[in-house]
Amino acid sequence: HFISPLSRPEDTMGALYSTPVRVLLLGLDNCGKTTLLRQLTCRYGPGCSRTSKFDEELQDDEYEEDEVAAAEAADSSRIQPTFGCVGAQIRLPCGGPALAVVEVGGRRLYRDFWRYHCAGAEAVLFVVDSNDSRRLDEARSFLFEVATSWELLGVPVIVLANKQDLPMALPSWSVAAGLQMEMLERLGHPTHVHRTVGSSGDGVLTALHVLARLVRQRRRNGC
Repeated sequence: HFISPLSRPEDTMGALYSTPVRVLLLGLDNCGKTTLLRQLTCRYGPGCSRTSKFDEELQDDEYEEDEVAAAEAADSSRIQPTFGCVGAQIRLPCGGPALAVVEVGGRRLYRDFWRYHCAGAEAVLFVVDSNDSRRLDEARSFLFEVATSWELLGVPVIVLANKQDLPMALPSWSVAAGLQMEMLERLGHPTHVHRTVGSSGDGVLTALHVLARLVRQRRRNGC
């Protein structure tokens, strides 16, 4: 698997997809899934035709409104945890595909709801709170429960080592080791671990471009 720094996305999108990529957004409660999804829908949801500074390339003042909206989306005081499931449609910039994302609440009461949404899923986006090492074992258990489901065998698993802006955040390599990502590869899952800051969007777009590339490769192979 690959462990990447906060960096510019590679030009991996190539051809457009004829159908949206169905993505399961999973993780324990309080790992930052809802904040991350709100950032994405604010930047790339329906009606957002511009590429914003989330691309880490364009810095013009014309994106000020996008930045204000994104800051409001990331305001933790306004965000409530997800109860059940939430769906969102986004389109990656630079010729990227459309993503149909289903976020499943991370509380134990809702965590098993992913089973009702895995049919047709082409990738798992798994968010980990890097600042809470005490729950890494719990996160690994949940991740393997998902990854060993027959409906999801072989699908790409992208792990976001989130909250990297916090002082006690584990580095991405430590998160990868704690989750035993090499075991997922042995089970046939293409994997990728990436450092992110969901509240600002740092690193998220790069990880999604990698997700899209892995899905594209899998589609080309007829999977």
